[in-house]
Amino acid sequence: MSLLKPAYYRLPANFCYGPRFAPTLKLLEESQRWDEDRLIEYQISKLQVMLRHCAKHVPYYRRIFREAGFDPGSFRRLSDLRALPLLDKETIRSRPEDFLADNIGRRQMIYFTTGGTMGQPLGLYNLKPNVGLEKAFIYTLWARVGFRHSDRRAILRGSAVKNRPRWKYEPSERAFVFSNFHMTSENVAQYARVIREKKLPYLHAYPSAVIDFARLLKEPDVEPLNFKAILAASENIYPGQREFIESFFGTRFFSW
Repeated sequence: MSLLKPAYYRLPANFCYGPRFAPTLKLLEESQRWDEDRLIEYQISKLQVMLRHCAKHVPYYRRIFREAGFDPGSFRRLSDLRALPLLDKETIRSRPEDFLADNIGRRQMIYFTTGGTMGQPLGLYNLKPNVGLEKAFIYTLWARVGFRHSDRRAILRGSAVKNRPRWKYEPSERAFVFSNFHMTSENVAQYARVIREKKLPYLHAYPSAVIDFARLLKEPDVEPLNFKAILAASENIYPGQREFIESFFGTRFFSW
């Protein structure tokens, strides 16, 4: 697989990202033109399916629905969810098995963690086919700033690249990944040289990583970088951060 991976991910995105990618991309493009009533109607219909699934197959929700007297079959509006208690991270950590649906095999699942910016990462499961679904959501948002599936980008978010240069090309992302855990002045200068040599038009990063990157780039011998846009993810944006990043790089800063 390691030998085939680069060739495989040069194929069209519709092929690489599985059967859910193309129909989800089409739905998202169409739904941007829906009015509010139609959006809410669609949300409710999808929530009804999810709630019925949880009541039937997920131990935690079976118990919570029973204790709250909540009937998924009678769910009609978002305000009906107020009958349910809020879920917190500690509840998930204390009994993770209770959140796994009993009709889904482990081979269908992918384990991942949050970034751990609050001190302790939270472990969660996703479904393998949902990788393509998530890509469709992300690409739909990025299309608003001119990003295309074939565009390459620099990634600076949550990856501890273990090789000596602290960066690598990742075929599945069609991107160059730089380690935000090794951002010394020397390494950042090298990152900047690679980004410039590869002519990478977009930077995809955590907001906090972009700020650290910018501060280390202030060294007088590092030539400024020019991106079409900076695509931020996974963290909140705090007062002053957007202004600092846009001023330093001279480009727009987008986040979701």
